Amino acid sequence: MPAQDQFELQQHYIVELRARADAVRRELALADPAQEEAELLERADEATRAVLEQWHTLHPVLFGHCGRAGLCVRGMHRVLCLGCPYLVPRPEHADRVLGWQKAYLAMAAECAASGADGEAKEHRRNADGCDKLLHVMRLMATPEREGRWRPAFRALPMAGDDLDGARQNGAPS
Repeated sequence: MPAQDQFELQQHYIVELRARADAVRRELALADPAQEEAELLERADEATRAVLEQWHTLHPVLFGHCGRAGLCVRGMHRVLCLGCPYLVPRPEHADRVLGWQKAYLAMAAECAASGADGEAKEHRRNADGCDKLLHVMRLMATPEREGRWRPAFRALPMAGDDLDGARQNGAPS
């Protein structure tokens, strides 16, 4: 392909990419936090909804929720919270982790085939992070399934629990 054609193709790609970025910026500018919270409550599963309603804070992430009360400590490198010490994984989201692990491995293979070894290494590192997270999720799921352990977010009283009725029946206050 002649250099002029390559240049024109690149320019066309850049114009298209900028148009997409502008569309995303417009969508983000219209975001309403109250509406986002309402949509989150609608989409959330029962356990997540209960924790969010009780504690009024839950920083949901793709593989569980963030256990940090403030802003993210990870700065700019927040790839799916892989390796973050504040990530509280939810074993029921293991299928999501598997999907991302497969995607990272596929991207690593594509990058390696095209000669982008540094990028391939980064994708393999993220796939390894997914593998470690899957291991943790399995370790959490096994004792819970056997009834030997219960995660804190499941052991806490739910927002709709009748605490006054429990106190009247002799439970400590």
